Amino acid sequence: MYFWNRISNSDLSSYSLYLYSPITEAKSKIFMNILSKLKNKICHKTVYFLDTNILIRREKRSMQPSFGFLASLKGFKTVGANFNELSDKQKRGVELRKRLFRKLKVVNFDDLYRKHNSICPVYYTLISSVYNPANISSEYFLLQLIQSMKLREKTINTSMNVVYQKLMTQLSEMAKSAGKNNGLSLLDKSITISTHKFYKKRINKKQRNSPAAFNDYRSFITAFLYGVINNKNVIFVTTDRDFFTIHRNFVESVAQEAVFKQMILENLSNAERRKILSKKSKVTKFISYKQFKINVDNFIQDMISCNWQKKCTTFSLRYWDVETGQYAKDLVLHIDTMLSEIILNTHSNLSCYSAKNDTHGNWIGYYYWPPTPKNEDTIKLVVYAKKIINKRQLSFSPIDHDKICKYVAGDRLNKMSEATRFWN
Repeated sequence: MYFWNRISNSDLSSYSLYLYSPITEAKSKIFMNILSKLKNKICHKTVYFLDTNILIRREKRSMQPSFGFLASLKGFKTVGANFNELSDKQKRGVELRKRLFRKLKVVNFDDLYRKHNSICPVYYTLISSVYNPANISSEYFLLQLIQSMKLREKTINTSMNVVYQKLMTQLSEMAKSAGKNNGLSLLDKSITISTHKFYKKRINKKQRNSPAAFNDYRSFITAFLYGVINNKNVIFVTTDRDFFTIHRNFVESVAQEAVFKQMILENLSNAERRKILSKKSKVTKFISYKQFKINVDNFIQDMISCNWQKKCTTFSLRYWDVETGQYAKDLVLHIDTMLSEIILNTHSNLSCYSAKNDTHGNWIGYYYWPPTPKNEDTIKLVVYAKKIINKRQLSFSPIDHDKICKYVAGDRLNKMSEATRFWN
């Protein structure tokens, strides 16, 4: 399918996230689904992450979330909150809730780093995947591209601006329609409203780089990686619709990164590898967009499929709707051993002095361009060797790591200049 024609003329109103669609679930046999869930519960403990907005309620009249599912929980509960960003009043509110749940525990990047010293480039790569996605197989790629250009003050021609206004208007109309459509499930309605809200806030520089926005990214990625590193099921509970779009951007970005790396390594000759490792020059490669899209779709299906034969943990997004006073259906990702290995080696273009990166293609960085009108099935990639290539894992304390890591410095300022996947 012609890339730019598909993207620029796509009717977003017909775009239902197939990875969350009831149709996908209908294809799974009910028995296998139940068997898989029972197997996961027996083999792996479940940990609940309570998002900061669950603990700090601002809506005085809105219905409070039901925590009945926590009542009989024998394990500890966790909260993905960055307490350095909270006011004294908010901290007191969190402490009050912590007394109610008693075993509540705060988990942050330092906890992940102590458990897995190579987690730094993974953590910040995944944050970039939700902060500034550039997923060329996504229906929202053109929107992501134009917004990124606007935020970087790049020149946008008239035709692109017309397309951008059209896409934003579509999202706005879809959100309004979804809000009035009682026939939609709470999940579908929330996803549609979330998409418009997310991209509307994303273009606002003040909201885009706000502490609250970055706390959302940190909380989501921290919860996900906690489950992967500790081999546990995670249920992330929130009242913020933004997490639906964060979830989608995350899934699409992880799939794209894995497929790009696989297709690059498969197409690099030994001579090209030596050329790259010499760090004297870069190598330009071209891959098929159609094959890339097929591979990405298959990868995403593997992440969401419920296969009873897989030994895997799960990551579930559980949304409480304050207006209706009920939970939407959980969005569940299945993480088997192979996916876990892929996730923990998702370094993208980042590298850290403490992280071993001479395997799994982590020694290469790359930039990519989408198909052009003249080459509608060709993706261009420029591959290079990273400046830092570590053949052994170095162990630092979190404090020492923070002193030498540029990503941590940017994180503290809520500025992620390294977290962009778009070309200049």
